[in-house]
Order: sequence, then structure tokens, then C-alpha cells
Amino acid sequence: FMFFSSSGSILSSKQWYQRRVAITAGIIPNHEKKPGKMVAPLILEQLRCNGVLEGIRICRQGYPNRILFQEFRQRYEILTPNAIPPGFMDGRKAATAMLNQLDLDPRLYRIGKSKIFFRAGVLANLESERDEKLRVLIIGIQALARGKLAVENFKKLIQQHKAIQVLQRNGKCYLKLRNWQWWRLFTKVKPLLQVTSRDKEIHEREEELKKVQDQHNKDKQTMEEIEALLKKTMEERALLNEQIFREKEMAAEADDQRVRLATKKAELEEYIHDLEERIDSEEEKNMKIMSEKKRVEGTIAELEATLADEGNARQKLSIEKQQLENKLKAIEDSLANREDNIAKMTRDKAQMDARLKDTQSALIEEEDKGKALTKQKVKLETMLQELEDKLQKKEKSTDCDSALIPL
Repeated sequence: FMFFSSSGSILSSKQWYQRRVAITAGIIPNHEKKPGKMVAPLILEQLRCNGVLEGIRICRQGYPNRILFQEFRQRYEILTPNAIPPGFMDGRKAATAMLNQLDLDPRLYRIGKSKIFFRAGVLANLESERDEKLRVLIIGIQALARGKLAVENFKKLIQQHKAIQVLQRNGKCYLKLRNWQWWRLFTKVKPLLQVTSRDKEIHEREEELKKVQDQHNKDKQTMEEIEALLKKTMEERALLNEQIFREKEMAAEADDQRVRLATKKAELEEYIHDLEERIDSEEEKNMKIMSEKKRVEGTIAELEATLADEGNARQKLSIEKQQLENKLKAIEDSLANREDNIAKMTRDKAQMDARLKDTQSALIEEEDKGKALTKQKVKLETMLQELEDKLQKKEKSTDCDSALIPL
């Protein structure tokens, strides 16, 4: 029982939350089992063998702590009150501005696409600074509240002191006049003079009390309506904040998708450019083959004319003709293959053009969607500002009504 009670007191104490969490390991300080004796090589060897030094080195070289842009802004904006201007600002830009004002070493953090990565211990320091800032603000609020309560108590004591002085003065006057005959006569006659006006005064007091009660009931009903409206407004505000947060995430995703589509478009354009260059080179080769074909056909015609003129060399020319025809056939086959390749590349180019058009249309749709989301976000922020203005006006009117009730 004593163990649990002592451990509970330790956990509930304030000093527990002011400490930093650390990893502990069993280390033998010396082999002689003597208190107060530390053998440095032995301790260093144990730390190296159980992996503590390696874990510390890996932890210090990496970025184990990470946090989203929106969460970082909501949690640590109190440390940089003037870093972010009023209005909407991109999460990455806002986090960069906050980090610049915090004067952090650039080697201690890295900014990603949606998160910030910190080295070990950086977030702990930021948390301690945030706790200190909150402590100062809470102390200031407590000081203002205590000062107001002290002023009210002082005013109350002054009123009590004045009332005591009036009672003492009236008591002294009564002690001086209670045995005076004319005072006794006045005290007996005065009630008879006020009998006629007392009923009228009572009636007026009752009417005044009734008016005050009616006004109190109206003020109470108005207060209930204002509280209901305030609750409804706070719920709408929470819903609007959640919707704005979701739209910001959707806008960030749309921006990422637009960047990916733009990159894919550039790659497709480069691939189409390569295809066009290949088609141009194939067309040049085709032109060369056609010129070679024409030259071969001219040679064949010349050989046929020579064959008609020279009957003795007919056999020789027939052999050369056969060879030339074979060569022409090979050239025609090559030309057919070239034409097939050109047709295939033309189809690939058409497919790439269609994919490029689809990509461009998708990019245009994403840009339109981003514009629509931006407009909707501006509209929601305007509605939120109007609701906050209405809430402030209602609170002011409520304060004025509550101030007029005692009167």
C-alpha cells in the first residue's frame, strides 16, 4: 500500500511533468562492486555492446519527429504571433514563415510536401517554450482576475465602512434625542401624518415591483434565446472550421495532382517529339529508297534496250537483269517494312496525341476544381466572419442589458 501511495504521489506531482523522458539501462560501474567508483572504459564498452550509442547516433542523424503543417501552425502559432498575416495562407508557406521567426537552425528540420521533419529534441524544446508562453499568459489572466476581485472587495469594504459610520451617527443622534419631549411628541404624531400617503406608496411600489419582474422575465427569456443562438453559432463555427480544413486538404491534393499531371504532360510531349524525329528520319530513308528504286528502274530500262540491240550478250544481260530484279525486290521489301514502321509510328503518335489531350483536359478540370474550392473557401470564411460579428454584437447587447437590470 505504501508503495502504490508513494508512486501515485510521484506521478501526480508537478515535477514529474517538468522532466524529460529518457531511456535507462542497467550499467555495471565497476567489477569490485564499490560505491562511487566509475570505470569509464567498462561503461563505454557496455553502452557500445547493448546498442545505446548506435541508437543515439542513428537518432541524431535522422529526423524521427514529424508533424503536419496544419497541426504545427495550430499548436505553435502562439510562439510566433506576428509571423503569419491575417487571412488564408498555404500551410507550407505558413510553416516556413514560423520556422524563420523561431530562428531554428536549418540543419535541425526538413520541410516535406505535407509534413515537417525534426531532429530529436527539437519538438521537446518547442513544447517547453509553448508551455512557458502559456504559463505566462495564464498567470496574466489570473492576475487580472484577482485584481478585479480585490477591487470589488475593496469597494464593498468601503461601502460597509460608510454604512457603519452612518449607523453610528444615527445611533448617537437617537441617544441624544430619545429623552427630549418634543422628539417624543414628533415620533407619536409623524405616523398619523403618513397614514394617508402610505397606501398610495405601497400601490406604487407594487406596480414598480411588477414592472421589474416583467422586465426580469423578458431579460431571462432574451438571455435564453441568446444562449441558444450562441450554442448554435458555435456549432456552425465548428462545422465551418472542419469544412475549411477538409477543403484545404482537398486543395493541397489538387495541387499535387496538378503538378503530377504537368510532369506527365512534359514527359508525353518529349516522347512525342522523339517520335516525330524518328518519323522524319524514316521519311528521309524512304525518300532515299524511292530515288534508289527509280535509278534501278532506269538501269533496267537501259539494260533492256541494250538487250534488244545486242543479241549476242542476251544471256549475260538476262543474268544481270535477274540480279537487279532481286535487288529491286529486296529494296521493295525494305521499303514495305519502312512503310509499316512509319504507319505504326503514326498510330503511336495518334495515341500519344489522344493521351495528351486527355491529360490536358484532366489538368483543366483540376484547375477549375481548385478555383471552385478557392471561391467556396472565401465564401465560407466570409460567412464565418459575419457569424462572429453577429456573436460580438449579441454579446455587447447582452452586456448592456445585464448592466441595465440593476438600474
